[in-house]
Amino acid sequence: MKKPIIFRGKSFESKAALAKHYGVSADLLYSRICIGWILEQALDLEPEPNRLGCFTGTKITFRGKPFVSNAALAKHYGVNYKRFHKRLKSRWTMDQALELEPAPEHPSPAAVKMTFRGKTFESKKLLAAHYGLEVGLFIRRLQRGWAMEQALDLEPPPPRFRGKDGNPRDHLFLSPQTLDDGTILPSTKPGGYKLYLITNQRNEKKYIGITTATLGHRLSGHWSGATRGRIRNFMMRCVRHCVKDVRTTSSSSRSETTQRITGNCRNRKSARLPDETP
Repeated sequence: MKKPIIFRGKSFESKAALAKHYGVSADLLYSRICIGWILEQALDLEPEPNRLGCFTGTKITFRGKPFVSNAALAKHYGVNYKRFHKRLKSRWTMDQALELEPAPEHPSPAAVKMTFRGKTFESKKLLAAHYGLEVGLFIRRLQRGWAMEQALDLEPPPPRFRGKDGNPRDHLFLSPQTLDDGTILPSTKPGGYKLYLITNQRNEKKYIGITTATLGHRLSGHWSGATRGRIRNFMMRCVRHCVKDVRTTSSSSRSETTQRITGNCRNRKSARLPDETP
């Protein structure tokens, strides 16, 4: 026969009966007693103890100040304890885990180590950051054929108009021709120049241009220049403000083509016109 429990001068057959008498779940009573609560606290008759005191924490001293546990240290600096503990397991320093210093750089698993001027970097991002550059700009420069020193602003950038060998070209045209008046134009076959007219079908404003390319390629060039914001003129503003209807007329072929641009204005494919009929 179980020994009855005497609490505050009253006898109870079991802890379950005691918990029921005070309106507490038996399982909750058992779990509270297991973690060191006294019976009055477990029955909600007294305030619950300090939770940090329920666990055996390791005392720690940080920056000359003692703390009863890592949890107390994290709470003192306003950092979630679980996050703090996870950071320490990930080999962050104490200052980084407590957000007193910037988080460490973690290169992507796909990152490729790069060695530059005798120093090895875990990724292109760390190399660019070492020289004060944004990694996207650094990568774009390399893709355009810039040397490593030029991409990192250690040497002057290459000429904008350059040949395949990297040396500057005399003119932006690959095959220039000089007219009698000294004007330099791209060389082309007789009849290769096309005078074209672009009409905004909403307000009837017009843009006149000349090209040696197809009408579709030229319109695509207008679209690219507008979305990048490099050129500011009537045509560029029209495209940036999502003009939906464009009619292109070529005087050389005496044909007219209408392109209806729908959807997202950033969709460059939708701005292409079919080649003109000869």
